Amino acid sequence: MLGQLSPLSSHETSPEESPVRKFDTPKLLVMYFNGVSCMGKSELLKRFESRFLERGIRSKKISLDKVAKGIMDEYKIQNNYTGEEAFTLCIRPIFDAFHQKIIDTAESMAGNHGVLMIDDCNVDPGLLMRLLQKSESLDFQVKFFRLYPQPHNGLTINQDLHISLSFQFILNLIWRVLNRGYHHTFNYCPEKKVQLVLSFVRVYEMKLETYMSSEGRLNESNHSNFEIEFHHEKELEDFSPRVGDIMVHLKDCLQSIVPFESPPTTAIPQLRKLVDSINSAPVDEIKCLLSYGRAEIWEDRFKDLSVFFD
Repeated sequence: MLGQLSPLSSHETSPEESPVRKFDTPKLLVMYFNGVSCMGKSELLKRFESRFLERGIRSKKISLDKVAKGIMDEYKIQNNYTGEEAFTLCIRPIFDAFHQKIIDTAESMAGNHGVLMIDDCNVDPGLLMRLLQKSESLDFQVKFFRLYPQPHNGLTINQDLHISLSFQFILNLIWRVLNRGYHHTFNYCPEKKVQLVLSFVRVYEMKLETYMSSEGRLNESNHSNFEIEFHHEKELEDFSPRVGDIMVHLKDCLQSIVPFESPPTTAIPQLRKLVDSINSAPVDEIKCLLSYGRAEIWEDRFKDLSVFFD
């Protein structure tokens, strides 16, 4: 298995509970994502959590996958279920519990400076309004930061379908989902793993306008869009023939899948060809295209975020 170098490796610590510090005007920084699955959210949040801790600012992360696992496990036991569709079957209670945990976590942070990290690909605007109202009722000065992937040249599938994410970025997503170890929810056959990742890619929209309620409660004063490098795009004139084959199979899958079809039955042969083409490609030809965001870039973005607490 080929591993990727994590930007955490040069600055990794084990966060500990920071001392409780009371403030006349506590500030709450809320980080959430507009992105896709497997893009490196957890790695980024681990680094930021460590860096904020060094400043004496406590972070709390709420992960959709961790919330989902408990509900899915209970469903499997109660219904003697052994299939792969537990997340879909439990989707309503999963998101209800996830949203409530976010609100409860904000309440538990009252009186202190803090960072609330929402670990999911997207967040419902209605939840943001609930969180804004809860934060204001707790006398927080709150600011939301929506983190999204740094844009690169997208991928044209056909005259009717253009993906706004680059081939290199999508290849990183697929490689990660096929090669990572334990995960709370992504415990599927290779074809379904790739189908889910490509489903997020298909529906991804980089909407950078801020969420606005009818009263304008979220605006430029309390909400910012925040570009993040989730991989280091290489400037290459051409790809090797084997990587070129991967691109062909990828485009075929993106054109053929039914996003989030559960269980997936459409485009299974195309997905299998894509998986096989990646697994059989020479390591050296793929390795040069795999990366997380660069540590020095993430450090610059942390400094930009931390200005909120100055």
